[in-house]
Amino acid sequence: MKYEEAMRAIIEEPPDAWHKTSFGRGVHEVWVYRNDPHLRIETDWGDERFAHESDYKEPWVKNFTFHPKASSRYFYVYYGASLITNHILVSVDEGKAQLPQPSFGAKGTKVSRDAYGIARIVNHDEGDLEAAMRTADFTVDDER
Repeated sequence: MKYEEAMRAIIEEPPDAWHKTSFGRGVHEVWVYRNDPHLRIETDWGDERFAHESDYKEPWVKNFTFHPKASSRYFYVYYGASLITNHILVSVDEGKAQLPQPSFGAKGTKVSRDAYGIARIVNHDEGDLEAAMRTADFTVDDER
């Protein structure tokens, strides 16, 4: 599988095209692409190597008025033993949704298509992701 094919699978395939498994008391999570099990996404809630910020502070987090605390973790994408990319996702609303870390620009707050694809796969409920995207006022950047 070429890099572009892997990223296309992440961006375009529905979340149910991925099989989730966890181990280590459920703290290490892996999503495996059903059409090619060499492609996978991993994170670990108990391993500091995956931690980004335990107290994530950005102005948009305050949009979650009932639960304005957030944390962030790295989600790594592998093909076989090769790391092909990683993205930071921010856990908001008491862990109800994992949002892509945004970039800020003249056209508002945007998240990359790649990071949004990962968020679609790892969120338990795509409705929670979409609601959180609206609350945070994020849009998906159509450019790569």
